[in-house]
Amino acid sequence: MVSGYDGGGDAVHQAYGITGVPTIVTISPVDTTYTETHLGFYGVLNAAGISTQDVCSVPMEVDLNVSAASSLNMYNGQLGVNIVGGVSPFTVTWMNDEGEVLSNEPSMEGVASGDYEVNVTDSSEEPQEFTNDVTLGYVGQTHTFDDFESYDP
Repeated sequence: MVSGYDGGGDAVHQAYGITGVPTIVTISPVDTTYTETHLGFYGVLNAAGISTQDVCSVPMEVDLNVSAASSLNMYNGQLGVNIVGGVSPFTVTWMNDEGEVLSNEPSMEGVASGDYEVNVTDSSEEPQEFTNDVTLGYVGQTHTFDDFESYDP
């Protein structure tokens, strides 16, 4: 083990507000086991007859990547997600505005301008979910608004 490196635990400690350093005390090598129960989950089991498991996972953060189409009715836009934290594998679902599934990949290429929805779920025991509506525009697109009554100089 590299001195000063805790295997990524610092991120979990920070996310959950843990300030102390966790310690595993081995009372007897026969009665104490350290097991990796799932990627990202760690537990100390059967320590001197105590059956306890603490489960922590890093909160999932999802960043959207959007590249506009070159013009109206052109299928050359791009949509994607970058996922940090959570527990892999992740389930990603891209849908159009009618709810039809377009892709289950983290990114889509060859996309026309329009409204889309993305849903990302991790594999933790209590799954974390991210859902967001995405509007993909096109280069040169103009937006007009006719609600000038709410304008207050």
